[in-house]
Amino acid sequence: MSVSLDFDESDFPNHIAKKQEVLPLVNTTKYASGQRLFDAFSKNTLTVDFSIDASFKNIKLHYITTGHGGHGGGDEFVKKENVISLDGTTIKSFIPWRDDCASFRRFNPTSATWPANKIMEGETSTQQIASSDFSRSNWCPGSDVIPEVISLENVTAGKHTLSIAIPEAQVATDTENNYWMVSAYLTYDIE
Repeated sequence: MSVSLDFDESDFPNHIAKKQEVLPLVNTTKYASGQRLFDAFSKNTLTVDFSIDASFKNIKLHYITTGHGGHGGGDEFVKKENVISLDGTTIKSFIPWRDDCASFRRFNPTSATWPANKIMEGETSTQQIASSDFSRSNWCPGSDVIPEVISLENVTAGKHTLSIAIPEAQVATDTENNYWMVSAYLTYDIE
């Protein structure tokens, strides 16, 4: 199969795409086997200093967060508040959570399954429960993670500090790999 796409520029002046730039701020994701999991949220608030030029317009903070820890009481399966602050002022506080994970089971065929009566004591059922069915800290196996987008309209040029706290994040141990994968970046229009 081959496909060919033709695009024509819109005649409407508002349909012209604005040029944007990206300023990466934070990424705690483990990319290689030699890297350690980032479990520092259990110990402290993560802070990052950055600068904004006077020319930055339409500034938005994009924040992506997912909790992990494969045991039942871990950061993956327990609701934990994320607090994002800019220069000491909270700009977003929320509990990242997904309760629609069962709808993605068909996209994750390797997920282990168990009879429902093994999970829900006292009930008998022929229904199968898959590990991918369980609600999680902002992600589901087989789905993407949508960033929280926060408009920073009142941010002036100069130096700033972004702080990210997960106050109830758990410590990673040998048997409980609790950690949070967090990334944050700014987008802004250029003239």
